[in-house]
Amino acid sequence: MREIEAIFFNETFTLLAQVETLFASLQSDGPAQTSLEAIFRAIHSIKSSAAALGFKKASQLAHALEDLLVQLRGKPVVEIENNVELIEQATGRLRDQLHHDQAGSSFDETRPPPIIDSLNSRAKGLSAKPDSVETLLEYEITLINQQPAERLCNLYAHLSSLGLAHISITSQTEQTIVLQTTLAQTAVLAVCSFSVEPEDVSINVRALQRPNDGGGNRRVMIRMGDVLRPMSRMLAELCLDTGKKAQLITQGDGIELVPALAQQLIAPVAHLLRNCVAHGIESPQARQLAGKCELGQLSVTSTTNGSNLSISVADDGAGMNREQILQGAQKQGLPVENCLTDDEVWELALTPGLSTAAEQSVLSGRGVGLDSVKTTVAKLNGDFRIQSEVGLGTTMTIIVPIDVKMSG
Repeated sequence: MREIEAIFFNETFTLLAQVETLFASLQSDGPAQTSLEAIFRAIHSIKSSAAALGFKKASQLAHALEDLLVQLRGKPVVEIENNVELIEQATGRLRDQLHHDQAGSSFDETRPPPIIDSLNSRAKGLSAKPDSVETLLEYEITLINQQPAERLCNLYAHLSSLGLAHISITSQTEQTIVLQTTLAQTAVLAVCSFSVEPEDVSINVRALQRPNDGGGNRRVMIRMGDVLRPMSRMLAELCLDTGKKAQLITQGDGIELVPALAQQLIAPVAHLLRNCVAHGIESPQARQLAGKCELGQLSVTSTTNGSNLSISVADDGAGMNREQILQGAQKQGLPVENCLTDDEVWELALTPGLSTAAEQSVLSGRGVGLDSVKTTVAKLNGDFRIQSEVGLGTTMTIIVPIDVKMSG
C-alpha cells in the first residue's frame, strides 16, 4: 500500500506542477479553453485517486475545484479570468493538503473563508446562469478489427488531447478507448480517422452531465480504472527490478465503486499483481525455453453480477508450484499429504506466514503472503478463489458485495 501511495504522491505533485504552468494561459483568448480542459483532467485524476486511497480532504477539495472548472467550460475569457485567482488558491491549498497527507499529519481546513465553500459558491453562481453547463459525454471507441499496438497508442495519444481517456481491452479481438469530453461525435470520429479507418471504429456515447444540472448532486464514485492506474507504473518498476517482461491488460475499467470499497480493494489487488510477477511470470529466457513469448501477460478483469463485484487477476506464467507449497507448509508444521487435491494445496498457500521463496527479494520471501488478501476479502464478506495450471498460469479471483459492509 505504501508503494502505491508513493506513486500517487509522485504523480500528483507532477500533475499539480503542470497545472500551475497553465494559469497564465487562462487569461488569453487563444489557449484558455484548452488549458482549462487540461487543468480539469489533472484535477479529476487527482480527485479519483485521492478518494480511492482514502485521502478524503484532498478528494473533497479536488471535487469542489473540479465542479468550478466544469462550470467554466465554454465561458468567455473574461469569466475565466475572474476565477483564476480562486483556482490558484484552491490548487495551492490542495498541494498543502497533499503534503500533509504524505507526512501523515493533520491539516486545519477551517481557516476563513473555507476554500471549499468559496469554490462551491462560485460554481453555484455560474450554474445559475442560462446555458452555463455543457454536456459532458463519455465515448466508448471500439476498434472492431484488432489494430497493431503502435496504432492503438497513436490513436490514444490523439484522443487524450480531447479529454480524459484510458484504454480498456474488452475481448481478444476488440480494443476500446474510453474518452470523456464535451466535443460532438463528429469531431471525435474525425480525430479517430487520423489513425484508423472509419469502418474499423464503433462509437457508443452517453451523457455524464446534462445541461443545467449544475453538477451539485453528483456522488463521488471511483472507477476501477482509477484504482488500477497507479499499478501499471508499479508493475513496470517491478519488472525493471526483476528483469522480467510483462504487460497489464484490464477489462471493466468503467465499473464504478463507492470510495469505501475502492479503498479496501487497492492493497489486495496490488498484492495479487506483485504475486504474479514474483511467482508467476517467468524470466524472458525461461519463457523462451517454454515456447512462450518473452512478454508475459497480466490481466485484471472486473465484472458485476447482481449485487457482487468480481475481480480476476491472472497471469500466463508457470503456474503455482505444488511441491514448493507442500514443503512450505511442512516447514510451518502443518500436516500435509501428497494425496491432497490441487484445490486443497492452493488453500494451503493462504496459510499465514507461508512463503515458497528461497530468499527475500523486493517481491517475496518476507512471510506476508496471500493470507493477507484472504483476510481483507473476508472482512468485506467476500470470497477468494485460486485456479492454477502448471505451465499455463494462475487466476486469482476476489468476489465481494458491491454494497460494502465491513465485518470484524
